[in-house]
Amino acid sequence: MTAPFRQICFAAMAGDDIRAESSSGGAFTILARNILARGGAVCGAAFDEEFRCRYEVVRDESSLARLRGSKYVRAALPRKFLADVHAVLESGAPVLFSGTPCHVAAARRMFAAHADSLFTVDLICAGCPDQGLFDRYLEENWGSGNVAKYEFRSKARGWRHHHYLLHVVLKDGREIWRERGEDEFMTAMSTGLGVSAGCFKCPFCTMDRPGDITIGDFWMVPEEMDDGKGTSALLLNTAKGAALFDAVRRDFVKVSEYPPSILEQSQARLRSPRNVPPGRWAFWRVLDESAATVRTAADRALAGGAS
Repeated sequence: MTAPFRQICFAAMAGDDIRAESSSGGAFTILARNILARGGAVCGAAFDEEFRCRYEVVRDESSLARLRGSKYVRAALPRKFLADVHAVLESGAPVLFSGTPCHVAAARRMFAAHADSLFTVDLICAGCPDQGLFDRYLEENWGSGNVAKYEFRSKARGWRHHHYLLHVVLKDGREIWRERGEDEFMTAMSTGLGVSAGCFKCPFCTMDRPGDITIGDFWMVPEEMDDGKGTSALLLNTAKGAALFDAVRRDFVKVSEYPPSILEQSQARLRSPRNVPPGRWAFWRVLDESAATVRTAADRALAGGAS
């Protein structure tokens, strides 16, 4: 009888060039490059031209940038995306699927027939707002058609716990910088007011993870692994995940092993789902009422113009 796999935890840093374009320590990019080098495909969340978040399949490193970085919006799983993943697996090539734990669990079920070729990486997730809330936020702030670039977590002022610097570039060249507390969407996400209702009962907020590897920020990592530029946490949850990490370990500039309990203590969503915040019902009621007011005003204007 095979002994159960013992979960292993690492802190890791990629090179400065990779970390500058990553939310934490660049672990996703290092893992993805290995799969691409094998002729495989990488799946992750990306924004389309209208800033709708959806999973995409990429087959070359030049497209990998679209999948990097945190995106605090629930990503869609388009039918074409699922068909593309199936086609790659059917060809015998490996696939790295990186996403929220709920989507990773779904991918494992959908592609169970190709389990040997499917490498799964789940993210330490604090809950996701729905696309509709993000659409409304963009429209009310700048007009959704006026945004050229949106970065949830810029490192322009460094990487540190609970620090989120929003960076927006408009099509006219203007740049907007906001700390988390200055931005209504980031405030709604971080407080839990804006996240989807199901996230408060998430079954994946434990150390029992659905992916071969779990990645996230290694907040409060010991000082020797924190240079202020971003450090990734990696939990190796299966023998397959451990083998993939072994294959890329030398591609990191610095790696250190720690007891998994250290990461569990630094990441609350590895212990339990977030609690429903006080005022959440009122938050959504106000949003619904304001939307109704806008619709009524528009209807009146339309009626007046038609008379």
